[in-house]
Amino acid sequence: MNNRLLRDFNVKHINIFGFCLALLSFFQFLSDIVIISQNEVFEIMKIIVEILSYVLLLYVILQKKYTKKFFYIIIIVTLFLTYGMYKSRMSAFLFAWLLIVAGKEENYSRLTKIIYKSMLLTFVIAFVCSVFTINYREFQYQLIDGFKLGFGQKNQAGLYFSFLFFLKKSYKNTKKSTGYDILYSIVVFMVTKSKTAVVVILLYPILNVSYEYFISKNNGIVKNITKLIIPIFFILNLVFAKLFLTSRIAQFVDQIMTNRVFLNWFILTKNKLTLWGQNIQLNYSGVHNPVRDTWNITTTVDNTYILILLVIGIVPTIMYVIGYWKVIEKAWKEKNIKVVVIAVIIALYGWSEVKMCSIFFNFVYLYPNCNTSNMCLNYIGEKINDT
Repeated sequence: MNNRLLRDFNVKHINIFGFCLALLSFFQFLSDIVIISQNEVFEIMKIIVEILSYVLLLYVILQKKYTKKFFYIIIIVTLFLTYGMYKSRMSAFLFAWLLIVAGKEENYSRLTKIIYKSMLLTFVIAFVCSVFTINYREFQYQLIDGFKLGFGQKNQAGLYFSFLFFLKKSYKNTKKSTGYDILYSIVVFMVTKSKTAVVVILLYPILNVSYEYFISKNNGIVKNITKLIIPIFFILNLVFAKLFLTSRIAQFVDQIMTNRVFLNWFILTKNKLTLWGQNIQLNYSGVHNPVRDTWNITTTVDNTYILILLVIGIVPTIMYVIGYWKVIEKAWKEKNIKVVVIAVIIALYGWSEVKMCSIFFNFVYLYPNCNTSNMCLNYIGEKINDT
């Protein structure tokens, strides 16, 4: 009788966590649809959802069993990130932390499937909105330049295409299909003309084969390099931005990254790094690029690493790095090729997008605290299936 009650009790809390994950991810994704994000009622609803989810996640956390030491860590980190949210006005890291902690012993495949369904539903809504709002002239332009599909720009539409791809790979136990990956990337390019999305999708089968070999050999050098990717990327983006005016290498990278090093340089000239983050202006107009001598540029921040350093702060950045180390450490130990590959690709995507500071895009951060004992997505599992 007690065991039955305990099972019912656990299922109840799993449903609460899944509900929070679905609700938060859905509203996060909805905010990327132009016609919805401009609605004041939606913004109010989003705030209400976040407050409700905050309370529910705290409730779930209090019901789960942690060691006394880890429970103190939860309290300290939560207070730190709450203070950081107050300073930066960005809740991304706080909610990421709460979801990671509350996701203890949850099934990783199930969680990625929930995020996938939220993103897919959002994608369908965005597409419907674009169909009913686009005019003929805009349709002609997007037919040549790439369709936005209801999002702010074509690269964002490409972003959703690519992450639907990665999320499905995460929870689906299917055989590797390079032909399907190539076909999917062709469709994405034909629709969105987003080169970044195509590159990261095609990187998946290449890195999958590479890491299958390295993990099977337990290559310590590659493992350590993979763990250091995030801190290396933080340093490189900061250095390139600082040396933009004087370094030919930085300027060459700027050309490859379509002006993003310049954008990083400009925002860093306007602001200093802080320990706990800051609420700063991210968009400027009428800006001059002194290297290319281009005037009247409208700037923003299109780089996860610079956004995290400037807005969220140095201390949360350290936590972000530690989290990535934990992801790679566990995935490598469990020989989970898919998690390692997707983590590396998401890290690369951070060079040209700011969405990687959100756990709903950087979903691999859920992995270390999840229950992965029944996953068949690792090297050993696939080899057994093959034989």
